[in-house]
Amino acid sequence: MGKISKRNKNICGMTVLQLNGEGANGGAVFTDSSLSEHANPTRVGGTNIVTTNATDPFGGTKGVISFPGVGKEYLSYPANDDFDVGTSEVGGNDFTIEFQAYFTADHQMFIINCETFGQWHIRLGSLTNNGPWIMRGSSEILVGITDETFSLNTWYHFAFTKEGTTYRVFLDGILRSTNVTESLPYSVPKSLHIGMNPGASPGEGMHGYLSNIRILRDLALYTENFSVPTIPHPKCFKPTDIPSLVCWLDPNKISSQLDATAVTTFIDRSGNSNDFTQATAANKPTFQTNEVNGRAVVRFDGSNDFLQAVSKVLPIGPKTIVTVSKVSASGLLLAENEGIVGNHGLELGVTGSLIYADSTNGSVRYTTNAKAGTTNSGIPTITIHQWDGSISGGKVRTLSDGKLITLDTAAAIETLAGAVNTVLGSDSSGTSTIAGDILEVLVFNSELTDQDKNRLDRYLAAKYTLSITPTKLCMKDAGYENQVLLLHGEGPNTEGNVLDSSDSNHTVTSTGVTHITSDKPFGFSSLEFNGSSDYLEIADSPDWDINATDFTIECWFKQTGYPVGGGGDGAHIFNQGIDTSNGNPSNSLQCDANSLLWAQGPANELFISATGQTLTLGVWYHVACVKEGLTGRLYLDGKLIGTDTWPSEPTNLGNTLKIGRGRVPTGDAWGYFEGGMKEFRWVKGTAVYTENFRPKRNFYCD
Repeated sequence: MGKISKRNKNICGMTVLQLNGEGANGGAVFTDSSLSEHANPTRVGGTNIVTTNATDPFGGTKGVISFPGVGKEYLSYPANDDFDVGTSEVGGNDFTIEFQAYFTADHQMFIINCETFGQWHIRLGSLTNNGPWIMRGSSEILVGITDETFSLNTWYHFAFTKEGTTYRVFLDGILRSTNVTESLPYSVPKSLHIGMNPGASPGEGMHGYLSNIRILRDLALYTENFSVPTIPHPKCFKPTDIPSLVCWLDPNKISSQLDATAVTTFIDRSGNSNDFTQATAANKPTFQTNEVNGRAVVRFDGSNDFLQAVSKVLPIGPKTIVTVSKVSASGLLLAENEGIVGNHGLELGVTGSLIYADSTNGSVRYTTNAKAGTTNSGIPTITIHQWDGSISGGKVRTLSDGKLITLDTAAAIETLAGAVNTVLGSDSSGTSTIAGDILEVLVFNSELTDQDKNRLDRYLAAKYTLSITPTKLCMKDAGYENQVLLLHGEGPNTEGNVLDSSDSNHTVTSTGVTHITSDKPFGFSSLEFNGSSDYLEIADSPDWDINATDFTIECWFKQTGYPVGGGGDGAHIFNQGIDTSNGNPSNSLQCDANSLLWAQGPANELFISATGQTLTLGVWYHVACVKEGLTGRLYLDGKLIGTDTWPSEPTNLGNTLKIGRGRVPTGDAWGYFEGGMKEFRWVKGTAVYTENFRPKRNFYCD
């Protein structure tokens, strides 16, 4: 494979038109697989242009678009900013226009054309030493091929690119010509025609077949020789690929398409007809074009603009709400009510706050602050709110730009069964209006999987050119079903709200422990301990009872200082014990410069002292304590470093669990851990590791 632009990871975000040509034999549906999803083009001049499976460039019958080359037949798209491939930035945009062509006659042919001769077009003069070229106006050649004789009934791949002031044309992946010029191919948005120039003479259209037509803005995809695709261009992910989608609001599909136009109807793209409307002129937000990555937004004035659905949109039970917004003043993005003015069933604030309110008296039953800042007027923010649907004790997750911000338990959330409408950009009484832009809203009637959240993150980031940390793709192993504690260590820098992501949802009390984003083995952040006073504490629970059961306790850790203090204690990674000078009974794991020590029981019935290790400061290690039957094993970076056997089943210790601290009498500095930890997991009921293994730097699934 030859050189392709380093920006090719965002191909979907840069693709503004993609016609693979696949369709029913003789069909008239020409599907745009880009994120723009342009409506089916108009067949102008006749009905002979169809999809056909008679041939394709890949040696099969996947389908192509057939052009008869008679009269003035062509496919036409209305004027759109997407087709401004040249001048929306100073000096002109980069671009890529590529397609595969099969010629059935030797004739002058207009292949792709923007408006008439006044804009740009791709044109073949004849099959012998006469193009194709991309041209500005009727005579200025930007770049083209002038020394090739093409055969009839043969597939060819063509790619035209612009990188700065350099234009290139490739034939079957081979660079054939380069031209450096300040000339730009395009000035204002015009309509796009495929297969003909409306200003040309009859019969000067495409004679043959076209396939894999793709236009990319802001990206010169090919800069050196490359391998021609052997399959159709992959289709970009779209939210409709997730079956639980119930509402999808995308400003780019508002019918007006005119800048600063008042929005009467915000069409739901999910197919469920959950449209949002506004009949009162003074309350209509506006449609603004070319605001973020060339895409449109709906702008609210912060005074009295709002849109309202005539029915309830947010589902009862499990749900996921995804918003992309860019606002300058706080307000409410989304609200529901029970038919009583000011009585909100759900309020989703622009700062990431999420409020569920009582259905009878409006009192708040649950609220969470995403701690994502007050406003985000500079860069759009992607926020995902997810609720498992439980009325009491339900788990609510909030992610902002791919990072887990809150994970809390909802107390007695109402079902919102009586909600009669949903409001966008305001609360249910038309106040608390946001000041700023809504770029996208998606509502699903399920909790999304990590994979689907990851696909959504990537789709939105590509669409709006946002830099985010995609939702983690997690691991499931033998211990997944029996996880009773799972601390990912994910959170904003210096923030100390530590969350248990297991189904047990333990409350974790942090004393001084905070997240740090500058140092972690993977992910967004890790937990930082200062070695003198920081630790985590979790109340006693049956989950910590290891009597007559297998278990696994593991984490990633890194020391930034070795333990100080008396008593011979190392730094404690974890400890379940009592605060006395003796410290027993306990279950603890300690570390220092050259050893790990795992001890359990009132008289150290299990005692594994793995000396001779090298635990270098600043290096991340993985450690695992495993009980299988009466056998205990200690692993460091997946290698067994010690084993011992309990004489009988251990008894329940009945003490709180501390992470980062050991037995610490009042005024003593013994046992504090200095450094970082991540992905601390307690599995009850499974000995996950029974032989050497390779630890993976990745998250375990919640």
